[in-house]
Amino acid sequence: MRAYLGYSSCDYRLCFWCNYDGTEVDVLCETAEGFVAIEIKASSRWDKRFNRGLYRVRDDLGKARTACYGVYLGQRAALWDDVRVLPLVDFLKRLWAGEIIGAARLFS
Repeated sequence: MRAYLGYSSCDYRLCFWCNYDGTEVDVLCETAEGFVAIEIKASSRWDKRFNRGLYRVRDDLGKARTACYGVYLGQRAALWDDVRVLPLVDFLKRLWAGEIIGAARLFS
């Protein structure tokens, strides 16, 4: 993700998000369009409980302004409520296509 941001000239920071009760999200990025929250799991199966932090950050920052993604080692993309769950390779393809963290001029 850092490489994509560097090559795309997006001046966005990647952060870890955690609230007072220990709920967390692995990556949070504020973009010009809103927030992107990403939970990453080294698992071949996505469990709905992995969405807990994504739901919390979305509720705290605003549902309309927060895109939530789950990334895992499985084979199938899925939509769990409003969380887009993607296999790692699909996520990386979409990231580099500018579909995850905003469109930018690549390699300008």
